[in-house]
Amino acid sequence: MSNIYRQIGERIAKLRDRENLSQEDLARLLANYTASSISYFESGKRKISIEALLKIASIFDEPPSFFLGDSGVNPFQR
Repeated sequence: MSNIYRQIGERIAKLRDRENLSQEDLARLLANYTASSISYFESGKRKISIEALLKIASIFDEPPSFFLGDSGVNPFQR
């Protein structure tokens, strides 16, 4: 899988950890995904859909561009 999917996955994992959510918790919030799906997204082994990425961005109150490499404000330093 390409580097962009790994980057997206790493950012999802960091945000999930920041919010103390398990992969199962995030999957439940997304409704149509399993903890295994979240694991695959986070490892970059599965391509994430635009729809899922937008939902995750909304859950974590981050702009979608953050997951694509936006170098704006670092949400990990809040």
